[in-house]
Amino acid sequence: QRRGVFGIDDLEVRLEAAAAPQTDTNAASAAHEDDLRRIYHAAYALYGGDAQGADSLIALNERLPRHLRRGIITHLQQLHLPVNVSVDELPGEVQQADSVALRAFARKENALAVIKGEAEWVTEDGAPVVEMASEYRVIPELPEFRPGTLHVDDRIPADQMRPSQLSRNLSKTWGGSTVFALALYETQEALRETDDIRRQARFERAEQILKAQERDLPADDILRQQIRDLASFIAGASQP
Repeated sequence: QRRGVFGIDDLEVRLEAAAAPQTDTNAASAAHEDDLRRIYHAAYALYGGDAQGADSLIALNERLPRHLRRGIITHLQQLHLPVNVSVDELPGEVQQADSVALRAFARKENALAVIKGEAEWVTEDGAPVVEMASEYRVIPELPEFRPGTLHVDDRIPADQMRPSQLSRNLSKTWGGSTVFALALYETQEALRETDDIRRQARFERAEQILKAQERDLPADDILRQQIRDLASFIAGASQP
């Protein structure tokens, strides 16, 4: 409420109402957290390469989650889907868990997917390349529709692993798989809704998500049939 001149370059000013109720802040944070869709990942198993290659693979393992999120978010933005997605590391005790325990953890956390995989440093025609084989385990599921695991293969030239290039070299299947998981999540939540209006709204949102992704798919993309199967399920389930 006052004006002044300060000789400080970095000054953060936050204004709050004197009697702002704490519950409003908590509610806003909870609402924001509810909008966040989580993807969990395990550290990739690493193979091959000399000392330099091994160091590069370790660096890739550390940087990959950030670039996966960047690529996924960019894909969602291109489809005009305003969804906030995080890519978080699995807790240490869950990293090596079997599939049943892994899915139980992911369901408890309301996650979209769990990512596991391996990366290898190979040389082709004298040029080093990183090959990645990843499993994208979709977590939301329906009583009659369980998509299971989607597979994503990436080949990244070693000289394209720079921060500005890494996410651009990742397969678009990452974004498409996430969109599919989002539609499956909305369908799952629609079936749990007891309010008819909210239920129908979730079904419609799931359909919109699928249509946006299908328009972006090549004709031979492996996701096309999955999308059509889910769209068919939604069409039947959303009938009054």
